[in-house]
Amino acid sequence: MAINTKMKDLRPSKERYAKKIRLLSGGKINGEAFPDGALTVFPWDNGVDDWIQTRLSKGALRGRTILFSVLPRVCNLGTCPLEKFVASEVMGVLMIARSILRNDTVIFETECPQCNHKAENKIKVPEQLERIGEKKADWPGYDVILLPDCGDEVKVRPITVGEELAVIDRTETQRNQTCSDVVARIIAGIVSINESKPDNAKEAITWFQALPPIDADYLINEFDKAQPQLSNVVHVQCDECGRSFDHSLRLNEDFFRRSGPPSGGGKVDDSVRTGVQNKGSNSGPIKGPGASPA
Repeated sequence: MAINTKMKDLRPSKERYAKKIRLLSGGKINGEAFPDGALTVFPWDNGVDDWIQTRLSKGALRGRTILFSVLPRVCNLGTCPLEKFVASEVMGVLMIARSILRNDTVIFETECPQCNHKAENKIKVPEQLERIGEKKADWPGYDVILLPDCGDEVKVRPITVGEELAVIDRTETQRNQTCSDVVARIIAGIVSINESKPDNAKEAITWFQALPPIDADYLINEFDKAQPQLSNVVHVQCDECGRSFDHSLRLNEDFFRRSGPPSGGGKVDDSVRTGVQNKGSNSGPIKGPGASPA
């Protein structure tokens, strides 16, 4: 070899810098594909950038669809089909893959809502992000939600990429004739109601729409919190005026540029997760968990 290099290991960087993580779901949803809950994440490389930019320029993919589609390019899904992967975990995997480029950190820009001071910040991923809905080793594959008013016991599970795509791909006519995306996600994740299973989606929708308002709101909130995900909310203190505020990392068009940090704005700004990640920004306080918008 004619090149004089100081590197001692010439294996491809994709192999050398791959990172093994434990899925927050523990891999229970796809036990055969992830028997130990482990997933190998690869560094985000220029091949991924080129693939995304080509599809963005052609308008072939957009929003959450492109985020889901890039997942197999940054991790080893093994025998797990993309549509069976837990939807709420996708964004976390993408952020981890991206962070490997900068020694496991994500760089982002914030603007203080008090004094409008702009600053560049960074955070360790995944270590410094809150782990929402993380499942223990003995998790049975579902979470139990007891509704406070009617007393129904509802068992729910995380929804998959395939189910999330089915929800967001509905037409406005379908939404108007059946239910909102918020309700559709919950219906997709219901395992049982008082140990009974709805015969079909229509029956489950009828049940939900009959719930007392306090129960419907409670179920929406608890369902969101049960979806395993890395929070994209970062707590920041302004180094100019000292005010503390929350900033939401977003997967937008800047995120897909190697020179651009995942800050606010851009064209690809739909989060792939289904919970608290969309509930705030650096311009205001974070609200409680709730259902993500379509």
